[in-house]
Amino acid sequence: MKTSLVALSLLGFAGCVTAGSEDSSFLSEIGKADTAAGGTFVRFAHLAKAPAGDFCFAPRGSSNFIGPVLRMLGLRDGVEPSQVTRYFAAPPGAYDLRVVPGGFDSCDRVLGLPDVTDLPSLSPGSRITIAALGEFGPAAQPLTLRAVIDEAADHPDSVKVRFVHAAVGAPALDVLARFGSSYFPVFTGVDFGKTGAGNASGYFVTAPMRVPVALRPTGSNQDLLTLPDLDLPAGRSLTAYAVQTTSLRLLVCEDASVDAPAACHLEPAP
Repeated sequence: MKTSLVALSLLGFAGCVTAGSEDSSFLSEIGKADTAAGGTFVRFAHLAKAPAGDFCFAPRGSSNFIGPVLRMLGLRDGVEPSQVTRYFAAPPGAYDLRVVPGGFDSCDRVLGLPDVTDLPSLSPGSRITIAALGEFGPAAQPLTLRAVIDEAADHPDSVKVRFVHAAVGAPALDVLARFGSSYFPVFTGVDFGKTGAGNASGYFVTAPMRVPVALRPTGSNQDLLTLPDLDLPAGRSLTAYAVQTTSLRLLVCEDASVDAPAACHLEPAP
């Protein structure tokens, strides 16, 4: 599957850039990241209150936008809210991004959003999720993009867990786990758009388990969401995104797994 995605990327990019473009050297690099071990991979998470979206990217500062990327990779309608794409290969480097509507066939700026020019560079061998957060249009939490660095599991007998607050309109959140008859804090005071405390990428390592979980406004005993049996399996690296669909839910994603066909699921299931 990785090879086909890279090949499709090459065909799509070649069709969007004219001969003699300044991007010719950039295009020649696409496809070199073709192994899971050493390649650089990116996925897109639509966690915003907004219609389906796609994006274009350009080498940092060049304004030579290429895409829409998801359309090139076979997702002709882009990605819907609360969905996350598979990882796709990309050459290392620094890029600017432009959000376009899902199903759009060009990189013209039509949404009135500024280009995103402050994303971290893609380093060789990295796995990165680019997440759309916030709400489209005038809003207290306006639409923005954020990149999070994904890490693989460290050991087959443990699990890495991370929490990201992406629930539009929700207050700062605490995440608690129940052991016995009592709930204990795991992440506290996580504001919208932020990651709970952990290592440099927000993860902490724990033993595998199935555990009841509650989300509460910071400092409150009121449960906004309860999950009776959240599965944290061994040998995985997981990010739990708080999202708003028809209600508050967790979107649990397996991170850094390039070959996973369906790496994310909603809890509770719709």
